[in-house]
Amino acid sequence: MDKLSEIKNKIFAVEILQTLKKSYSYNEISNMFQLPIPTLSRYINGHVLPNMERAAEIINFFKEKELIGLVKKKTKRQGNVVDDSRVLCNISLLDKIAKVVCYEFRNTQIDKIMTKETDGVPLAVLTGKNLGVDVLVVKKRKDVAVSDFIEAKISYPSGLYSYIYLPSGEIKKNEKILLIDDIIRTGSTIRGLYVLCKKVGAQVAGVYTIFSLGTLTEKLEKELKVPVKCLVHL
Repeated sequence: MDKLSEIKNKIFAVEILQTLKKSYSYNEISNMFQLPIPTLSRYINGHVLPNMERAAEIINFFKEKELIGLVKKKTKRQGNVVDDSRVLCNISLLDKIAKVVCYEFRNTQIDKIMTKETDGVPLAVLTGKNLGVDVLVVKKRKDVAVSDFIEAKISYPSGLYSYIYLPSGEIKKNEKILLIDDIIRTGSTIRGLYVLCKKVGAQVAGVYTIFSLGTLTEKLEKELKVPVKCLVHL
C-alpha cells in the first residue's frame, strides 16, 4: 500500500468515527474500540490521524457492525429478485462502500475499473474517484459513433445468451482491472467481463460486488482464480 492510500484509509477511519458519533456517545465508542476518550476526541475532531493498525480496526468494525446492517435494511428480496434501488441511489452510503472497496484492495495494483451498464456504474465511479483511476462501462449494444469494438458473450443458466461491447483501445495488455457490479446473481456478467479483459491480455486484479446470492463468490473465486469480495451475502 502506497503512502497516499494509507493516508486515505486513515482519513476514512476518522470519517467513520465522526459518523458513529452521531448515534453513539463518546463512552460507547470508547468501549467499542477500547480507546481512551481523549484519544478518541482527538481523532474525531481531526487533530490527529490513527495509525494504520487502528484505522484497519475501525474500518473492519464499521463494515461488519454498521454498514452491512444498514445496506440490508435498504434492500428488499423476494426469492432471487433483489431490489437494491434504495442503496444505489444513496450517494453517501455508496461513497462509504466505495471506500471499503479501496480498503479491501489496498495492497493490489489497480489501473482501471470495469463494470457493465447500468446498476454497477454508481459504485464503480465512486470507487474510481477514490482510487484515482478511470472507469470503463461495458455496454449491451454497440455505440453508433464507435467503429471498432471488443466483445464477449454472456451465457446464462437458462441457456439464453447476450453480448457485451467495449470500444477497442480502452484497456491495454497487462493492465490490472478491478471488476465491479452491484450484485452477483449467477456470475454470468462477471464471467463476461473477465473474458473481455482476457481477450486483450489485461489482468483481472479482483472482483467486488455489493450483493451476492448463495456461495457464488466462493465459486467464482475458484473458477477465475482472483479475489472475489462481497459486502452482503444474501
